Amino acid sequence: MKKIFVVHPFLFAVSPVLTLFSHNVGQVAFSEVALPLGFSLLAAVVLLAVSFLIFRDSVKAAILVSLFLVLFFSHGHLMRYVNNWWIGSFHIGGQKPVLLFWLVLLICCFFLLLKTRSSLAALTKVLTVAATIMVLFPLVNIASFKIRAISGPSLSGTSGDVLTAVPTAADQHGGPDIYYIVLDRYGSERVLREFLDFDNSRFTRSLEERGFYVARESNANYQITAHSMASSLNLEYINYLSEQIGEKSSNWMPLFSRLQDYKIWRFLKARGYLFVHVGPKWQPTRKNKYADLNINFQAFPEFSALLLRTTMALPILHKFGIGDLHLEKAKRLLHEFDRLAEIPLMAEPTFTLVHMLAPHGPYVYDKDGSYLHAGKASKRSRQVNYIEQLEFLNSKLLQLVDAIMEKSSEPPIIVIQGDEGPYPSTCRGPDYSWTRATQSELRQKLGILNAYYLPGLDEDFLYPTITPVNSFRLIFRHYFDANLDLLPDRVYIMQDVNHLYKFYDVTDKVK
Repeated sequence: MKKIFVVHPFLFAVSPVLTLFSHNVGQVAFSEVALPLGFSLLAAVVLLAVSFLIFRDSVKAAILVSLFLVLFFSHGHLMRYVNNWWIGSFHIGGQKPVLLFWLVLLICCFFLLLKTRSSLAALTKVLTVAATIMVLFPLVNIASFKIRAISGPSLSGTSGDVLTAVPTAADQHGGPDIYYIVLDRYGSERVLREFLDFDNSRFTRSLEERGFYVARESNANYQITAHSMASSLNLEYINYLSEQIGEKSSNWMPLFSRLQDYKIWRFLKARGYLFVHVGPKWQPTRKNKYADLNINFQAFPEFSALLLRTTMALPILHKFGIGDLHLEKAKRLLHEFDRLAEIPLMAEPTFTLVHMLAPHGPYVYDKDGSYLHAGKASKRSRQVNYIEQLEFLNSKLLQLVDAIMEKSSEPPIIVIQGDEGPYPSTCRGPDYSWTRATQSELRQKLGILNAYYLPGLDEDFLYPTITPVNSFRLIFRHYFDANLDLLPDRVYIMQDVNHLYKFYDVTDKVK
């Protein structure tokens, strides 16, 4: 009898990982994929070994393992499809009925394989061909993307207009602690009032009572986080990437690299500062490899968590509080605020970058600080959830500001800033082109909170329309004698996710 070589379980094990990587290849480094890829292969080996001990037949063992892997990785996708299936008052699309169905299906297949005496060579060939195709398609897409990236123009790290103005490390005297708190999708007072029917003036007045200057007419320089922060952290507009990379590029990596190695921390490190990074779940800013101290609530890396959401393991892990992104975010926010309040006690002068995914969803807190369960959040409008979480965030920010000021040995510099405004409900979807956005939609997306506590600096140096690209140009110029001029405050949008570096000037539309 001809021996049948079985490879399909290993292909089925890696294909979901490669497919997810293929869909996010411009945003995810291979280092993030290696762990789930290795774990999937290891799981296939273990499952094959256990299955072989039962069947004493490698072909039957491989078929059962492949079936299990397909069901395991497709569970999350199926749940999104059947979630609204009901028979009367019985939710047949719930987790328990679907898991029970999978279990019955596996048991039936197990006994069929156990009892059959037929040759399974044809079925093995079909499974092998199917699994090979499922691996080849994402591999071709990944390889194509990587080839285009390698064969594309070489990238310089900067536009080159700031480096000559940055002081060297010769004078390492340090200075006041500096906190740069970036709040994801925190809209300006005008945006919240006009588009979300919420008056945020009590919070902005509270900041002003503490000595902050609130730039009430401020806009983001770009409409999404990666572009906005790459610009503000490097004190420059990033439009030069259009020529370096090309307007049709969908490669996020040049932006993400600028969120790791950027000019602010290098400037301050040369001045004797300790670099503290406080990151969210979002992988590009979750950790910073250059930071002296990374603060982040321990959790799955974003790619692994996204993969986990498609699997049969997620509902089981949720029972033990593992992999629940909703609960995890709630814990992370409290953890970040607690740790931030300890930074003023550090002996060295510190520069702290905080990227906080709030008031950005998922929405995990009511305004009184009570935990908002995902089920309750799903029954309310996005507007209500956003405002409730924003009010909770406001109270925590004021508490943090008070703690920092009280514990600091000298008055700190604090910048509290949105990176973008809240999304208009009409401007969503992966293929949405921002060139279609109306003036009203652009004003909602680009108006941001922008507040400065700059001790000893006359407010005349600040102005209502200052944008993030100028925040640290102004700070470095007045506190560190850097020869940095302010740039014109312009506002740009990129076209869409397939044209990340095709920019349009919309400054006149958002005034």
